[in-house]
Amino acid sequence: MAASSIEEIASNSLADCATEIGYTAGKHHFVDLWARDSLFACLGDLTSSATKNTIATFFRCQRKDGLIPYRIRRSSLSIKKYFGKPDFLKKPIADFRSFQSGGTVLDGGVMLLFLLGEYVKETGDTALSEKYYTQTELLISFYFNKFGTELLSEWSLCEWADAVMKMGKVLYTNVMYVLALRAFLQIQQRLGKVDELFETKHKVIEEKFEKEFWNGSYYADWIDYKRQDYLASFPNLLAVYFDVASKEQSELIFSEVTNKCRKELGILSNYPRYPFWRIPLQNLLLGLADYHNGIFWWQPWTFYVLAAYRLNKTTIYKTELTKIAATVSKYDLIYENYEKDWNFVNRRFYKAEGPFAWSSGLILYMLRQTNSL
Repeated sequence: MAASSIEEIASNSLADCATEIGYTAGKHHFVDLWARDSLFACLGDLTSSATKNTIATFFRCQRKDGLIPYRIRRSSLSIKKYFGKPDFLKKPIADFRSFQSGGTVLDGGVMLLFLLGEYVKETGDTALSEKYYTQTELLISFYFNKFGTELLSEWSLCEWADAVMKMGKVLYTNVMYVLALRAFLQIQQRLGKVDELFETKHKVIEEKFEKEFWNGSYYADWIDYKRQDYLASFPNLLAVYFDVASKEQSELIFSEVTNKCRKELGILSNYPRYPFWRIPLQNLLLGLADYHNGIFWWQPWTFYVLAAYRLNKTTIYKTELTKIAATVSKYDLIYENYEKDWNFVNRRFYKAEGPFAWSSGLILYMLRQTNSL
């Protein structure tokens, strides 16, 4: 299928998730705005009104201490919601703590700041960053007040892979933290508001990130009482594409992901598999022990292509683009996740969300960044 057809399917799927307050994660049961889902989705069309609405909504729901919600709930929590029959609220509710573990979810703010930085780079609209500058300062202050110049540490089930019990310093959240701090520095530079104290703290945090997460071949998945050297492909590939990793590190990471996570179709989210005791009981009971432990997602696959493109591995990224084109063509919309044969997940107690904004946005971003549109 031609790239233009991939673009059409992904564009339609993303557009289906646009609301008056921004991109929802999906349209069937994930009808809320999730920071990581909604803000990554914005990469698919940074100039759209839906992107500006998404940014505005998250800033509007900022907590007094600066924390940005990880979810803005448009519907009540109920079993029938997950069968596509949500009860919509009269007014959205901002959620800051995980409904699974009760821990504070930290990535709303780093995602928002990262996306704001990408938006300004793409559009040159410094007026928007000026408009929210006081709130971005408050956002940064939340992290500095809570963690100083340490890396972010979180409770279990609070990161993207929230169906695996990890606790402590998680790679995904801290890669996005590094990118958020860089985005804030770039915004300061554009607005002529460079703060030397912030620059110093930023440098210290990046140095600690390298020292603590790098294991010689890739960035470790998380750090609790020790460094847990699982290979989490998505955050490692984010580090490659957005230059968190050096050129030498990027080559090593790409090699590890290729050798351990690349399949005939798709990229595994992690290697090796997590043991069963790290999977929450509810996932085990619902037959979703592999939700973040074997099921395939677009996130690592799209960024594998982007990493290959960045590293000038032309044959690999063109091969993967061809495979993605064939995979997308199976359906007329983009789903949340897929089985090994890349049929969308459709089990007794769970059906993958479709359309799914995050995946749709990343496919569009991948096509644009690799000049494949």
